[in-house]
Amino acid sequence: MSRQCRGCQREIAWGSQDCPFCGTTNNQATQWFKRLGQLLGFCAVVIVAGYGLAEWRVASETAEISAQLNQQIATLNARNQQLEQQVNTQQQEMQQLKQRQDELKAAGSDTSAALTDEITTLKASLAASEQERERQEGRASWLGKENTRLKDEVTTLQQQVATLNTQLEALRKTAAQPVTQPADASSTPVDATDGN
Repeated sequence: MSRQCRGCQREIAWGSQDCPFCGTTNNQATQWFKRLGQLLGFCAVVIVAGYGLAEWRVASETAEISAQLNQQIATLNARNQQLEQQVNTQQQEMQQLKQRQDELKAAGSDTSAALTDEITTLKASLAASEQERERQEGRASWLGKENTRLKDEVTTLQQQVATLNTQLEALRKTAAQPVTQPADASSTPVDATDGN
């Protein structure tokens, strides 16, 4: 009784595991283990590529978000400085108006009511400017907290990537270990020169 060799398609004895013509192993268990090893190696390569891509995307997105937040914080700080300068300028103008009012009162002028209205208007404008400055300060504080939260999330993602890399390394070691053939599947030793 005979069968065909998997490699050269020649007729070989049914119980023969190695082809006497081309040396191809015709043991199904050996072929199965070999394919399993190739599949594990391919899976390991795909996982390494996927985790590398994920780590690169996390790093690039984190850098972009941090740059945007830093730019917004810098813009808000500049706006805050402008508002402080406006408040200081209005305070100086208010002091000048008070001095003018005092001078007019001393001279007996009847324009004190108009000056009082102008001072009231300036006080209202000053209060509005201070509220705007406080609002901008609150927004800058929120952006700073948001930046800290995003950095914490990035740290957590990096730790997860490190854990996955550790698991991947364990998978590589498992895939690299030689596969032991079942005792009943290999009745005769496999040729050490078999490369297929």
